[in-house]
Amino acid sequence: MQLIDLKGLIRLVNGCTKVSCGPFKEWVTEVILTVQREGSYTFPEARTESADQAAPAAVAEPGAPVSYALPEQVADAIVRLEERNVRLDEEFAAVQRESLALRRESLATQREALAAHQATARAMERIAEQLDAVLTERSDGSGGSGGPGGTDRQAPAPAPVTQPPRPTAEAVLADWKTRMSVTEDVWAVAVTIAPALAEDGELRQPLESIASRTGLSVHRVNECLRFMRKHACIDARGGAPDGSPVYVLRTAPH
Repeated sequence: MQLIDLKGLIRLVNGCTKVSCGPFKEWVTEVILTVQREGSYTFPEARTESADQAAPAAVAEPGAPVSYALPEQVADAIVRLEERNVRLDEEFAAVQRESLALRRESLATQREALAAHQATARAMERIAEQLDAVLTERSDGSGGSGGPGGTDRQAPAPAPVTQPPRPTAEAVLADWKTRMSVTEDVWAVAVTIAPALAEDGELRQPLESIASRTGLSVHRVNECLRFMRKHACIDARGGAPDGSPVYVLRTAPH
């Protein structure tokens, strides 16, 4: 059963716009005023006979039920509310049935996925066992002496690879002077990046950092770097994770 407060009742009644709802609205107004004034409202006793045919009113026996007249509009409203409640209950039951069906389908899917995972795990275990067996056979077959006389010989250790010495910044700048005609802006950029290239072998600095150190604009720094790439002084190697370009030193051809 659904309850409605006074505010909701007034809004419900005012929502009735049909002319036939006039008596019902007047009756609701009377009920509200009576309840506010007296604290309760009592339905009038029902009359089942006309005034001409009405017999003298008999005295009701103590405890006998009393019938009351219910306005037709109120009865219709109650019937409509009950029908609406029944429809809502049916819709809610249908939603619950659909939800239960979806849960069953989800459970079946999870069971299938679990079975597939278990089958995959068993297959991986078999593969691991086979690999262990192969490795064991190979290790058993490769044992024994390595040459005549039963003496094992070890392979000679590889000769250490010697890295060529890195050039100094002065040597890098001297080499660049022989490759390009150096202007003031290009020389400022070259002097700024040469130490990093000579020490680290690569340059990972934002163009803004080079521009702030040389006093040039970012666009001009980019042009100077392109000029140095054109004259085989440096090579581009993509970009760093922070977006900075990466340049490496191009060594002189032998």
